[in-house]
This record gives sequence, structure tokens and C-alpha cells, in this order.
Amino acid sequence: MQPAGGIFVYGDPNSGGGNMKSFRTNNPVFILTAAVLTAAPFVGLAWRVHEWLGW
Repeated sequence: MQPAGGIFVYGDPNSGGGNMKSFRTNNPVFILTAAVLTAAPFVGLAWRVHEWLGW
């Protein structure tokens, strides 16, 4: 993965092709997905602690 001006390009940019996939990192869907995937384990852990401690 190589940063190219706010766009992450997957693959070798010199492979000659239009088969590279890229997306803008400021895409709201990408940001939301990253936030959910980052927060999910912590939410699960917090819920389990809540159950164990009986808060």
C-alpha cells in the first residue's frame, strides 16, 4: 500500500494497469467502517465487564 496524495493505492503502481484499486481516505463510509471496527472489541469488553461487575 503506497500513499499517493491522500489516496492509498493497492498493488504496484508501475504494473501498467488500470486494475489498481484506490479510494480516498476521507470517504465517510470508510471512516465510519474503520471507527466501528475499531470500537467494536472495546464495546464488547465494556459490556462483559458491565455484566461481571453488575453495574
